[in-house]
Amino acid sequence: MLLPTALVADTLECPDNRFTVAGAGLYADRVCRVAGQAAETLAACHLPITREVRIEITREMEENCVGLYHCGKDRVEILHPEALEPLIADSALFSTLATFEYFDSIVFHELVHAAYDEVPCPFDACTATSEYLAYALQIRALGEALRSRIGLSAVPDEKVSRDRFSAVMAFWAPDRYAVNAWTHLMQRPDPCGYVRGIAAGDILFDTETPFILSPPE
Repeated sequence: MLLPTALVADTLECPDNRFTVAGAGLYADRVCRVAGQAAETLAACHLPITREVRIEITREMEENCVGLYHCGKDRVEILHPEALEPLIADSALFSTLATFEYFDSIVFHELVHAAYDEVPCPFDACTATSEYLAYALQIRALGEALRSRIGLSAVPDEKVSRDRFSAVMAFWAPDRYAVNAWTHLMQRPDPCGYVRGIAAGDILFDTETPFILSPPE
């Protein structure tokens, strides 16, 4: 009888009732707040979250994994801030962020995956497109001060073409993929308009065979 009671006590339905937080303890209100703000930001950029999402905070994840969205299950796992803190230095891109700055951005990243999961994929998976959105919007949401701290105070002048993006590159070089995604999106004349095209299924970075790179733009 004690275990179910403990689980219920550690689960919070957020004020934005699209989100439920489990395992966060004292940080539950923070996760709710970040999730609600993320949903507003994404909706304003034509990528709404319309389903209910469960956000589970865990102290153990697979090696080198700090967040995970379970496709088709409306469930997110995020590494607990206390477990996350010693790993921040291992992130070449985000190593200068404070623990909760990085934690909040991971919550945002995974909720982008949750939002994009509502978009039909014509292939077995649309990993390259989903990671493009998640990284690009994660960095965009950091704001000028934090972007400056991670070395992205301005959008690079060198044009980034679509042939930089594939599922393979997303896994082989995630930090470079993240910077390229943000740069490519911010080089669009209307970044949120471009997101709208992705959300409509009109723009894809994936192919039926994931090892074939997308044509350059």
